[in-house]
Amino acid sequence: MANLLLSCALRGPSGGPIEAKARSRTWPYTCGIKDTEELHFLVRTVEGSSAGEVEALVRAAEHDLQRAGRARTGPSVAVLRAKEQAPDAAPDSAAAVAVEVRVPVAPGTAAPDGFDAVRCTPRSVAYTVHHGRSEGLLGAEAVLLDWVKMKALRFARETRRVYVKRGKNPKKDVTEVQIPLER
Repeated sequence: MANLLLSCALRGPSGGPIEAKARSRTWPYTCGIKDTEELHFLVRTVEGSSAGEVEALVRAAEHDLQRAGRARTGPSVAVLRAKEQAPDAAPDSAAAVAVEVRVPVAPGTAAPDGFDAVRCTPRSVAYTVHHGRSEGLLGAEAVLLDWVKMKALRFARETRRVYVKRGKNPKKDVTEVQIPLER
């Protein structure tokens, strides 16, 4: 990638302009490890969907819970588990996946028809943050999986999408991609 050359009106000790050189990042995402919190969710599971349909499934579940009077307490989560996947494969848009839509709610919230109430215990996850349209999430998931493999971490066979920010302009959406780690 090309170097970026910046110069400004400041003068160095020799009297010439001060120049700063920076290189573009070659790794498109910053990856890390963190611990999740204990959360309570209302969960809807959909079998045999494509990874490309996930956002529509999440929006439909959120809408159904809103109509049922169940208040959300944080960002929704989609858990993707590929059907008959290779041991080190991540879900992709061509393969059928089981999608578990998790909508966080206050503890003790009753589950309406079509949902189950679930308490998720804290655990460590590898994560990265994707900014922009959901079409780019598969790339973020692939980068995160490669990073987990590069670090030789033991991981669960699922990918999570935490929809941190969604709005009218999909270019400004923020989604955290997570891969749960095994202890």
